[in-house]
Amino acid sequence: PREAGDEPHLIASALPGVPVIVGERRGEAAFAAWEQFKPGVILLDDGVQHRALSRDIDVVTLDAAHPFGNGHLLPRGLLREPPESLARAGAVMFTRCTPEMERGLLEAAARKHNHRIEVFFSRHVPAGLRGLHDGTVSDPGSLRGKRVAALSAVADPASFHRTLESLGASVILKNPMPDHHRHTAEDLVRMARDAAEAGASAVVATAKDERNLPDPLPPLSVDLLILDIEAELIDGKRLRVDPRVLQ
Repeated sequence: PREAGDEPHLIASALPGVPVIVGERRGEAAFAAWEQFKPGVILLDDGVQHRALSRDIDVVTLDAAHPFGNGHLLPRGLLREPPESLARAGAVMFTRCTPEMERGLLEAAARKHNHRIEVFFSRHVPAGLRGLHDGTVSDPGSLRGKRVAALSAVADPASFHRTLESLGASVILKNPMPDHHRHTAEDLVRMARDAAEAGASAVVATAKDERNLPDPLPPLSVDLLILDIEAELIDGKRLRVDPRVLQ
């Protein structure tokens, strides 16, 4: 992670056998991928705004809870481009969907800017709970009824907290840090001490945070657990792409 970054390392770990190329210049990275692996598809992460590199299709991901933020661009809002830019996209994926959300309204909001766009919905599903000190793997449901502390250095820590609460955990201590923050041994010892004093039985972190933990881990007064989360398509629909585009 220190060499490649936390997110590329997480992606590579989740996709064994799939080359993950990291490069400051996207065009050079794509050329290196082609030279070394001759892939049929190159998937550019976080690349819709990278206009210098030609592509066959744009897939835009939008958080279903606030797909267009406050309607303003950075730095006043969350948007990197105005919603009208969906006109050049081939598909949109609404992420973090929950059962109470009106998916029809979300789809209508996307089709307002592109009536032909493919629309998909996904949700985040807790997949496993791992103990870092003893290597145990348990069902995420084992958090039900437990008092825990949440350790996270991600873009949306509130979503992680909601996931823990949806599993029945009582999050009595929250310690959100800036995205990509590298946790020090002192950070962990202090967090574990505060968690124990508050009555928490464990500190729970994300798989992304796992990449930013110190090595070796210091002795802690409570368990340190990693909650693995997977994205799951809600309706299983497949993207329909004109095969001529990929020839």
